[in-house]
Amino acid sequence: MAQDGEWADHVIIQVCAEVIGRPILVINSDPQNELHFLKPEVFDETDGRTIALGHLNNEHYVALKYSV
Repeated sequence: MAQDGEWADHVIIQVCAEVIGRPILVINSDPQNELHFLKPEVFDETDGRTIALGHLNNEHYVALKYSV
């Protein structure tokens, strides 16, 4: 995923959450399956920062700005 045109799937997204130690919220464009919360096994819950991704048409992930 280091270069333009490289793709990721849900497994890679989960691995990213584990490696960076942050939860990732995936908001899907499919209304029947709209939210996924990928939580790493170990992370600092006091940090409070969550990465938000959009998943469009079950094909592409996009970065989203997310605030609580």
